[in-house]
Amino acid sequence: MSQHAHHAIDVHSHYFPQSFLDLIEKHGPSHGFEYQTVEGKGPRFKHGHLVTGPVGPKFVDLDTRLRTMDEQGVEAHALRFPNRWCIGRGEFGAAPERDL
Repeated sequence: MSQHAHHAIDVHSHYFPQSFLDLIEKHGPSHGFEYQTVEGKGPRFKHGHLVTGPVGPKFVDLDTRLRTMDEQGVEAHALRFPNRWCIGRGEFGAAPERDL
């Protein structure tokens, strides 16, 4: 646990578990969405002309994420399924989060 005096909750966090990346790999290309892993830096996402990343290990590796949270004094994250725009606005099925 952090040595910070406060116990922050980060309400705007991004985390991309391998199951999400697998979902993108499987369904994304037919909807113009893809990612590639940049060695040592994490995934870089591309949707149409929009390119983001690489996002860094703290966004894909749970141990690195928890260590970073401790360093920043963040006790918890409020996470939700990534925005539907990044997986084709739901065209992957009624509830793609079930595949995570």
